[in-house]
Amino acid sequence: PSILVLASVIEVFLTSLPGFIILFFFLMIFNALSPVSILFLIQFFVLFLWTVTIATFLAPLVVYSQDMLYVWDIFLQVFFWVTPIVYSQMLIPHSFRFLYNLNPIAQLIDSAREVLILHQIPSLYSIVFPFVTVMFLLIGVMFLFRRLTLYIVEHL
Repeated sequence: PSILVLASVIEVFLTSLPGFIILFFFLMIFNALSPVSILFLIQFFVLFLWTVTIATFLAPLVVYSQDMLYVWDIFLQVFFWVTPIVYSQMLIPHSFRFLYNLNPIAQLIDSAREVLILHQIPSLYSIVFPFVTVMFLLIGVMFLFRRLTLYIVEHL
């Protein structure tokens, strides 16, 4: 990806770093850290890769069409409620859980919940599936990014 896209993603993650430090501080105070908590760093790295992938995908599209920002806002709202950020997967009817399991971000959120709150080692699927998915998407997005940025100067 472009160095500008990567720099903006790193800046956002560095901005969120104090929040994670405060989170781990309170986890230590309440004796809620366990050896399993180290797995959160792997999940955090996978989340970083997802962010780089999405930013690399959106960066050239926004240059071609400013409306892409509005579409992305709507998509983000829908994706927020489809991903189990404020609820547990146990609230999803059993007949729809197969769809839920196809969402790699849902797997990432659930595995982070298992590591930080339940102190359990998450399933291999919930760690490997988001990573493999983002790697395939990142490769595809990088090809798309290179192709779209060839003509980006004409649209500025």
